[in-house]
Formats: sequence, structure tokens, C-alpha cells
Amino acid sequence: MSWPLPQRGVTMPSDLPGRPTGMLKPHLLADIDHGEKLHHIAARSWLAMREMARRDGVNVSVGADAYRPYADQERIFLNRYFTVAKFRAGAVWWNGRWWIKRAGEDVAAVPGTSWHGSGLAVDIAEHYRSTQSRVVQWLKNNGPTYGWYAHVVGEVWHWEYCLGDNLPQVVIDFEKGVQLVAGSAMAPQGLYKMQGSVSGAVYVCWGAFKTWIPPQEPGTPDGATLAGAQWMLSVAGADATLHEVPDPNTFRLLGPVLGPKPEGVDAWGVG
Repeated sequence: MSWPLPQRGVTMPSDLPGRPTGMLKPHLLADIDHGEKLHHIAARSWLAMREMARRDGVNVSVGADAYRPYADQERIFLNRYFTVAKFRAGAVWWNGRWWIKRAGEDVAAVPGTSWHGSGLAVDIAEHYRSTQSRVVQWLKNNGPTYGWYAHVVGEVWHWEYCLGDNLPQVVIDFEKGVQLVAGSAMAPQGLYKMQGSVSGAVYVCWGAFKTWIPPQEPGTPDGATLAGAQWMLSVAGADATLHEVPDPNTFRLLGPVLGPKPEGVDAWGVG
């Protein structure tokens, strides 16, 4: 049976050594979940992907660990393997000796060779470790968009960032949206001012009432969209803010911030 999850070869970021060692300098790492760390490029992608999964109602979270220092690789290996006098089937060579995995233990990489040591790998939470789990299905369908693949056959839980320095545009767009939201609140009115290209969705907000214009295809919004937004601005007056967001992913990011379309209210603000 073929492996049902997406795969591709790993491209190493240019600031990493040729092989993962678990000895990365602190400036190469960035925080993600609950004290876990990843290489700074992988971390940016992971955080964007995790947030978009959350907006789809899916909890993509770290289980065992992400970046694994050399000492942790060694500890895990020694807990799972024991030495043998000579080679036998399944044995691996490390530290001048042959080693065999203990019965019932998971496979562990030889210390200094784990992809966790590169800061590019994450083991997702154990209770999601089924190809049919909602989390794995979401990662199967969306992980490659963010550069994440199930690189190791048989390890449903093990996902790796594989795109090297080529951070996906979807991550860059996500980060732009976060920066816009984080820096644009106008307390105490709770209004938001957006700056972005005139494409994608248009939001209008005033007071506690928030409404929206459906997103357009990439490019300039059509005349009807702009006319609807202008109509709402004319009704709300100076208390309204017109929001232009540059892409559908920013649209998804801002939706929970600005609020959904109120029940019974027409998308054009006339109902």
C-alpha cells in the first residue's frame, strides 16, 4: 500500500549546516508552542499554518517535540536501543558500536542525524496520529501549501518543513495581515484602519456593527463591490472605516477580528 500522505525531499535553509546536529545557535531558532522551537523560517510557516488550521476548527499542535537538541536525541536513543556484540538485522551503528531497538519502542534516529536536530521537524500531538484523523487530513490537504510534508514513511505524526529559504507567499501574506491588525486598533472605538492593495475583500465597520463585502477574484474589485462599500460609508458617516485587504488569506484572518456578517443583514448593508 502506498504512503497516503504528501512527501518531497527536504531543502535545507542556507544558514543551516549540511547535516542536522541538534547544536543550532540560538539566533537560528524561534519559539512556537509551549516552549518548543523551530528553525526561524520553519517557525514562521508553522505559526501561519497553525493559525489558519485553527480558523478551520482544527487544532494542529506539537506533541512530543519540535527542535531536538543533541543531548535529547542521545537520551531518546539510549532509552530505545541497546548494544549488541555484532551486526544483526535492524542494527544501526553509532559511537563505535552496533545498536538494536528495544521491543515495543518507536524507531529513533542515530544522535546527530535526526531531522528534529535541524529545527525543521515537528511531531504532532499523539491523539491525532491516524491518517484518518481530522488534523492529519487537514495537514494532508493544506500542509504542502505552507511547505510541510510527511517526509518519513510510516510516521503519520512526523511533519517536516521542506522548502529551505523559499518561504511560501501564503505565509508572507498571513504575516502582513497580523501586522496590520496588531498595529491598527483605534481604542476605544474598536475601529480598524487597513492599508493594502485594492483587491480581495472589502470590510466596513462602524460602532458595534460590522458587515462585509464578499471577496473578489484577485485584482481590482468590480464596480458593484465598491458601490456597495461606498453606500455603507455614506450611511455610517465619519464613524465608518473602509477596509481593503490584499488577499483571501488576510480576509480569513480578519474575519474573526472584525466579526461575522450579522444574522439577517444583507451583505451589501441594505437589508
